[in-house]
Amino acid sequence: MQSTVEGGLVSIRVEQKNQQVVLLVENPYRETASDERHSGNQMALENIVHRLQALYGDKVQFTSGLVDQRYRTCLSYPDQSEHRRV
Repeated sequence: MQSTVEGGLVSIRVEQKNQQVVLLVENPYRETASDERHSGNQMALENIVHRLQALYGDKVQFTSGLVDQRYRTCLSYPDQSEHRRV
């Protein structure tokens, strides 16, 4: 989230759905005159997706973009929690 004088609310939701872990992160998006994406943020997201793809292959889903004046990132991958129970 870009720094703003007004501040903003970041929403983080994690849920289990159809044997997938779904992570949804949303934050306010405000376009500025010098609006430019920070390549470091995008690179970090790409690294996370690549690491999950190394573990889960094509079962990883990733989307990001503007929705109703908010920047939304959604990441899902297979839930392995039942395999770890003893």
